[in-house]
Amino acid sequence: MVNQALALRAMRFLRDKAFYRIVVYRRVSPESLKHIDRLSADTAVLTVAFNQPALIRLQLEGLTRFIQPAPAIIIVDNSSHPESRQEIAALAKEFGATYIRAPFNPFSSFQGSLSHASTLDWAWSRIIGESRVNNVLLLDHDIFPVAKLSLGSLFQGVAAAGVREERAGMWYLWPGFLAINRDLMGGPPLSFMPYRELDTGGSLWRSHYQSLSKDSTKFLTQAPHQVGERGNKQESEIELIDGRWVHLVDGSGWLDGVGKLDRLVSAPTSSKTKWRLEDLIGRLKQLGAPLP
Repeated sequence: MVNQALALRAMRFLRDKAFYRIVVYRRVSPESLKHIDRLSADTAVLTVAFNQPALIRLQLEGLTRFIQPAPAIIIVDNSSHPESRQEIAALAKEFGATYIRAPFNPFSSFQGSLSHASTLDWAWSRIIGESRVNNVLLLDHDIFPVAKLSLGSLFQGVAAAGVREERAGMWYLWPGFLAINRDLMGGPPLSFMPYRELDTGGSLWRSHYQSLSKDSTKFLTQAPHQVGERGNKQESEIELIDGRWVHLVDGSGWLDGVGKLDRLVSAPTSSKTKWRLEDLIGRLKQLGAPLP
């Protein structure tokens, strides 16, 4: 039995290594290279989209409405549904964001964490690494600003800023909201893959975080707030990050197949991409969320 378990573990390791190479070693298309060459801003927001145009609309509304000076916005589309890709590409064009299709990801069908992490690795290497952007804010697709702000304070004087997670005597910054100053981060190439007990982003503990000085990192607040009557976190809570960003928590509806948007705001038309951020902000305030 022990030998069988070891053999199975070795097979999974080799499979995951092969799948990782399929994703990360894929070059960007010539058309995408043109978009990357045009990225002249010093600061960019990068989101990995996955089959949820409604969330991308809300996020793009918030980024373009509340953040000054405006950063470059990069949508890396890891969607598995052709219809979602079409809608997300159209939204990127509408809001002036750079749209880049992620390579086929074999992890998507069975391991969401590895799918997200390997796509982030590809995006960091093939997009950010080929651009002139220095300050990068990585966002999950169900996070958006709800008040006016500047991104400058996130990057000023620190290599990284984000929400700290601790496990097994190690810590890392959750890549769902992670600001990285490339000049100050330094070190080897970044990888956002899990590491031991640490989830997505955990590999940065080994390569970077454990050697950074205390003054080189900034830990942001993450405050949960009840907005529903159901019992668990995914169904009934949102999080307020750094006081001005809402994280829907299970905005995609992975837990129950419905999604919080269906329970919080009714779409004014049959298309879910027509949800508006101001409607959601108003509804969250009605439910007692202490938004600014």
